[in-house]
Formats: sequence, C-alpha cells, structure tokens
Amino acid sequence: MKTWSKLPTFWYAQQPDVIPSFTGGAEAGRSQAGLRVLLALAAADRPASSYAVIASLTDLEEWTDLSRSMVLAGIRRAVVAGLITYEPGKQRAKSKFSLINPSESAGGWAKLPLEQVREGTCRIPHRGDVALTALKIYLILIAARSNDNCVVSLRHETIRSKTGCQTRHLRAAISLLANAGLIHVINDFDLDEPTSMKASQYRVQRYLIKGRLDAPRQWNDVVADDATIPAQGAK
Repeated sequence: MKTWSKLPTFWYAQQPDVIPSFTGGAEAGRSQAGLRVLLALAAADRPASSYAVIASLTDLEEWTDLSRSMVLAGIRRAVVAGLITYEPGKQRAKSKFSLINPSESAGGWAKLPLEQVREGTCRIPHRGDVALTALKIYLILIAARSNDNCVVSLRHETIRSKTGCQTRHLRAAISLLANAGLIHVINDFDLDEPTSMKASQYRVQRYLIKGRLDAPRQWNDVVADDATIPAQGAK
C-alpha cells in the first residue's frame, strides 16, 4: 500500500519567496485555501511517476473540507504562486491538475505522508493567521527533512524566514500541527521565555514528521538552513 507521494519542493531553495507570498490578514482565507489545495492534490491518488491529478471540484471540496467558492479561490491562488496548473473539465468531465516541478534534480521533491495529510490537515482550523502559519510550517518541515531521517532540525529564524510568519504565531502554529497528528515536537522550547535576539535566531528545534516515510527516527544533528538544503529528488 502506498504510504507517501512526491511533493515538489523547488520553492524551498530556488524560490524562497513563494511560501511567504501566502499572506495572512484579509488574505488568510485565500492563502489557506491555496495551500490546502496544494496538499490535497499532492496527497491524491496518482501514478508514482506522475505529478498529474484528475479530480473534480467536488473531490477537492471533500479532500480540503472547503466550500466550492473557496476551492476555486484556492486553485487560483496556487496557480498564481506557480505551484500547480489547472485545466477545467468541460461540462461534467473532471479537471486536470498538475503539481509544478521545474526540474527533478534542481530542488527535487520530498516525501509527503498520505494518511497524515489526508486526515490531519482537516483538523487544522480554516480561519486565522495561526492556522495559515501551521500549514506553511508543515510544508517547510517536509521540504527541509533529510531523506534518511524522519527528524528534521530547524532554527527558529529559518522557519520565520522561509514562511514569512510572525514570531507570535510560531508556537501556537506548531501546537496545531502536533494536535493534528502531523508532527511530534521532540524538544519544546518556551518561545516566550526571556532571551536575546541573537540567541532566539540560532535556537534549534527538532521535529518528527509523522507517517511512514521509509526512514528511521533518529537524532538529526545537521541543521537544515539556507546552507544545507537536502536534495531528496536525487533518489
């Protein structure tokens, strides 16, 4: 039984402005919808060698737990961000979607745990900046994970820069991911404790990505940052 599928991650190193472009505030709803559509399509049944997904808008409503209007808004947002392509189906025919991956070798792809994404993302609230931050952090953790390890180590500053999130949303967003069964926080620092700005930027957190990813759980002493980008697509 298939337990994971490919998620293109060219945006992690090559186009780091893509995920931060999913802004909050008045745009939080559309931004969330775009990321939920992306994750739903990435977790949909499709051939292992293909990034194409044939699905109806009704399918996406079910997969994302969004209304029809928000599904359409999410599709448009993901298309504008350069993450998917969309060919609407004629009359009652299903539509064709494709996850964009400019190059298998440049930026590569990451393993996305199917069961956890299909069930866990719907447990994350559909409104608010914290929930949006949670979706963005999850994508960053998936992209940053080393291929031979289920545990990823990231600096708080890396998460903030890669997601464009506000520090005050970070802790609550990580809690949402843990409560949804998507990650396990191995060592939980108190983000509210007094600390210098420099110490906060270089503090490292370890996260276990839940799901069957054909990789062992072990300590990851390599901190994934701008200088150490894992190349999972080189399998």
